[in-house]
This record gives sequence, C-alpha cells and structure tokens, in this order.
Amino acid sequence: MKKLLRVVTILLILPILVSLGSCKKQVIEADEFIEIMEDKFDSDIKEFGKYGEMDDYVVAREKDLDYIIQFKVYPRVGYAKEEYEGMLKSLKAEIESGKYGSKASVKESGSGEYKKFVFKSEYDQGDDELMIVMVQFEKTVIMSFVLYDDKDIADEVLKAFKELGY
Repeated sequence: MKKLLRVVTILLILPILVSLGSCKKQVIEADEFIEIMEDKFDSDIKEFGKYGEMDDYVVAREKDLDYIIQFKVYPRVGYAKEEYEGMLKSLKAEIESGKYGSKASVKESGSGEYKKFVFKSEYDQGDDELMIVMVQFEKTVIMSFVLYDDKDIADEVLKAFKELGY
C-alpha cells in the first residue's frame, strides 16, 4: 500500500514539476529582440554589433520617438551585473536626495541571474513623467528610458518587455 501511495504521489507531482520547469525564463538573442520589436511594435532598429565592452548592442526606437529600448550582451555576467547594479544604486540615491520628487519609486523583482526594476517619477519640470525599465539576465541587459506625458506610451514599453519575456 505504501508503495502504491508513493507511485501515485510521484505521478501527481511529476507533471507539476515539469510545468514549473518549462516556465523558466529564457535569455533571448539579438535576432529575437529585433524580430519582436520590428514585427510587434513597428520599431526602427539600429544594430551596432560588437560595441565597446559589449558583444552585441541593438537599439529599437519607436517610430514617433516616444521611447527607445536598448539590448546589450556583454562577454561576462559581471559586466551586465555592474551596469544593472550601478544604475539601480544611482536611482535609489537620487530618490533619497529628492531629485525626482516625493512620488518617485523603484520596484525590484526577480532572483538569481534574472533581475528587473521599474523606476517611475513625476518630473517636476512639467507634466512629463520619467520611467526607466531595466532587466539583467545573465550576460544580457535590456533597458528603456521613457519621458512621457501619455500613460499609453509607458504601457506600451511595459508590454514590449512582457513580449520579450521579461
């Protein structure tokens, strides 16, 4: 009876473990980034290839110049982490100093080799708001700076990150 119970338990748990494993985030390549941004978001693409310390650097620009999204691949994880952590640290310090007003916030998510933050602020110099979205996944960094006065623009950037798998 105990053996049967173990077998049934394993048979019930195995599909759950398989489905959880398939939900794991995947690193995308530059060609996937380009395809998604061109086909689904009608972006203009500028490929720089190997650029400075980066193995690959691509910029997707929305046709009306409402936003850009940068895709960078570094030769080592340490470079990507350094860029991500440096930007996050800088933004947190600027929030503390009050540079972005009292409503500025940064929300972090992810774990292990996958990290993401979304920074939002109401800009004191008019009606525009600032949003920075940054993802670091292994050797890849994807980042967008958006200065907007229409929430639909910010929503489209967040939709693009979701479509990219982040």
